[in-house]
Amino acid sequence: MAYDLLRIADVYDGWPEETVKDAITRDALRVISAKQPRGQSAMDQVEKLIDCRVIDADSLRRLGDEFLVARQIAIAVRQAEGRPPQEVVSS
Repeated sequence: MAYDLLRIADVYDGWPEETVKDAITRDALRVISAKQPRGQSAMDQVEKLIDCRVIDADSLRRLGDEFLVARQIAIAVRQAEGRPPQEVVSS
């Protein structure tokens, strides 16, 4: 998901401020929603996060980078607990 957000940010580089927020928000939410595990949804919190943090391509890029760091931390925590790092959430 993070890499998809970074690609979206690349698309919106240089867009005028008055039009980019709505377009980038819609695309980011679409990507995140598609990546949600079935039966689990945190889209209400995600929508709030996107609404208050993403205003342009640079802010979406920062959010994507934060997701990458969070993923690495989650992997490290699982390994520290003696569990194998999971790349895919199983149903």
